[in-house]
Amino acid sequence: MRGWVYVMSNKAMPGLVKVGYSMKDPEARADELQHTGSPFRPAVEYEAMVEEPRDIEQRAHRALQSCLEAKEWFRCTPEHAVIAIRSVMGANAILENYKRVDCQKLEAQAHVIFEVREKKKISEEKYRVDEADVLAEYKAAVEKLGSPNRGVVSYINLAIYLLLGVGVASESSPKLSALLLGAVGGIAAWAFMTDDDWKERKRKHANSLAVLAAARDVKLDELIRVRNQTA
Repeated sequence: MRGWVYVMSNKAMPGLVKVGYSMKDPEARADELQHTGSPFRPAVEYEAMVEEPRDIEQRAHRALQSCLEAKEWFRCTPEHAVIAIRSVMGANAILENYKRVDCQKLEAQAHVIFEVREKKKISEEKYRVDEADVLAEYKAAVEKLGSPNRGVVSYINLAIYLLLGVGVASESSPKLSALLLGAVGGIAAWAFMTDDDWKERKRKHANSLAVLAAARDVKLDELIRVRNQTA
């Protein structure tokens, strides 16, 4: 359905502009708004005839979210509001009237906004690349660290537990049964009675992982800080 998207200002609210839509001429809409308690008649700064004006208005509101004051009112210049409308409207305007908008100022602000957006886009792309590098570096460091092994002392203990198990089992069992029972008993004893060397290896490995994770988080926090400074 065809209608209008407009930008209005009001002397009673300096620094604010209204971005709205109407199925009738915006000047007629301004006349209506004068009778809603405002001491001044709103001034139509810009108007564009489009298809589906409410959709364009809602998308423009989202583009201006950082400037939102209340409802349809935004704390920005009329030119800034027009740039937001045109960014979502594209080349789909049926008719445009720059009634009070300064076209030179509009062009200058559009250039500034474009530069800011491009700078933010580059910053976001750099952040994603740097973040991936930090995570890859952390993953490589973890893989290089590997998993803790039990060490020579632990395997000596395993041999001792196996011999003890076989010895204990052979006193009351046939030879083959003694070997099987002793082996199972020795391995079970080794699993539950881990040596101090193994425990120390696990503790050092856990500490090393914590250090790597902390270094990773520091680097990621710094990347976020730099990104936010350029946002």
